[in-house]
Amino acid sequence: MSISKTSNNNNNGSSSSSTPAPIEALPRDLLVKIIAKVASDSVADLRNVKMCCKHFLDAAEDECVWQQVSLDKFPLFPLNPKALSFLKRCKESGNIESVYREGLEEYFSYPKGNISGLGHLKLAAQKGHTEAKYVYGNGMLVRNHTSLCPSNNTCKGWRLKKGVWMGS
Repeated sequence: MSISKTSNNNNNGSSSSSTPAPIEALPRDLLVKIIAKVASDSVADLRNVKMCCKHFLDAAEDECVWQQVSLDKFPLFPLNPKALSFLKRCKESGNIESVYREGLEEYFSYPKGNISGLGHLKLAAQKGHTEAKYVYGNGMLVRNHTSLCPSNNTCKGWRLKKGVWMGS
């Protein structure tokens, strides 16, 4: 399927002609960037873009798109084989959210978390994932048995009230 512009009349008023749509004239790298932006907002929109034409479908398979695709609509621990396959492809492409999710799953797995999950959380944190920074930071505090107040003088006058540190 190709997007084309058809006009019934040319300057002479004769039969129709077909010319490629301007979007097909875009360089592939620019089209990939556009589709990656679409994918970063919504996986449903990515699916719709892929169904538009073969040109879009080919560009949507680029690694850059898989790195940016939004996983907001996917459950944290999917059971559906199609969803698992999709998430695996995202992870293989270096999707930060996918790396973060794998880190969570490994680190907090019952009964004993796998310390390699902390490595995935660190990677996601280094790449700018906000939640990964928080979880990794807390994991390091627990792992290193780091006290929030190493000496009595450090936190003198501070107390925890309803989950918030308050000064006196």
